[in-house]
Amino acid sequence: MIPQEAIHSIRDEQKHYTLSLEGISIPMTILRDIPATLTGNYRTHISELARHALNNAYSQGYLLATVIPERRLDYFFFDKLGFSTVIYVNVERYTSLHTFTYNGDYQVIPATYDIVERLLSQYPCTATMSSNQFTHLVDSLQFKTDYSMYAVQEVASHKQAIAMARNDNDSIVINTMLSDGGSQSDEARALISIIKQRLGEKPIEVWAHPSHDATKAQLRSRGMIRIIDCLSLLQIVANLHPNLEQTIHISDNVLTNNNGYYIIHNGDCRYCNSTTHHVSLDINVNILGKIIFGSPQIGSILSFPSHRPTAPFFLTSKIPTKSVIF
Repeated sequence: MIPQEAIHSIRDEQKHYTLSLEGISIPMTILRDIPATLTGNYRTHISELARHALNNAYSQGYLLATVIPERRLDYFFFDKLGFSTVIYVNVERYTSLHTFTYNGDYQVIPATYDIVERLLSQYPCTATMSSNQFTHLVDSLQFKTDYSMYAVQEVASHKQAIAMARNDNDSIVINTMLSDGGSQSDEARALISIIKQRLGEKPIEVWAHPSHDATKAQLRSRGMIRIIDCLSLLQIVANLHPNLEQTIHISDNVLTNNNGYYIIHNGDCRYCNSTTHHVSLDINVNILGKIIFGSPQIGSILSFPSHRPTAPFFLTSKIPTKSVIF
């Protein structure tokens, strides 16, 4: 039996998110705070609970689920449940002596949802939250001594940057950084400089969104996505790319409704139990997730549109949003 303290309730709105894929909002749920101490039989129970939750998510109309594992071992656990490790960051590290130089005159401004929404629109694939969820996050940070959120704007150009930082004893971790020009832009560097002034002269780690040419050695895994409804997701991809031609055989040992063949042709995706078409991809649901939410280079090799997702404000298990699966 799962310990009672391992199961928490959560208001419905706090688990309903979306993933924006090329401007299309895809319903997504999040699994949070899976107890890292559970081993043996407890881990088996958590696996059963996760399978039940994924089936519930399918019946409720979710197309995706995401999880931010706390430990490296947890990635292997969720991998067996069909989750794909596709959320990465490019970790930029700076010593306490580093000076962040920048051009322009920047002023600190309130961190608002409008800033987040505008800056996220530059990414073709990103996890998003509602205005109410962002307000709940900001309100929650008021009761945390180790987390804070900052935003700046350049006086003349109005370029903006917003970041969330964790102040550890011996370092500062900026696990969300959004700006008009990326993590190396003047606005981003001005914001990091302000964070350093306020939180102290410590080594700084910035979790930046990976560039298109980022190498594997530069990337650090920070989260996973699970495809819940293959047909609906592939239909969205087909609509977005009417010239896409693929016949895909998918196997899924958790959500068996996904097992079968998917024929993508002329902007449409059709499901069938068997086919005489040449199968271009014979994969499981885990691999499908790595293709759809992989790097553009992977997509070009497989003739499939791929976008690596970003997940700002999701990349921490310490934010006080209570939940376990749902």
